[in-house]
Amino acid sequence: METERVRRLLPSEEAMHLVSAVTDAAGELTLVMDSPAWAARMRYCVHTLPNAKIRIRVLPQTKG
Repeated sequence: METERVRRLLPSEEAMHLVSAVTDAAGELTLVMDSPAWAARMRYCVHTLPNAKIRIRVLPQTKG
């Protein structure tokens, strides 16, 4: 699974907040984080990943 492979490449704190990781047909890696704060921190870690093009998204919060 792509998400688990990416988690192994990240620092442990950021890895715990990674919701999913998917590579599209063009080779762009999209990382989905569980909060805006962790998405911001992830921007400092992307250099540890082998993909040239990385997009970081935040999981939408549900209101309940």
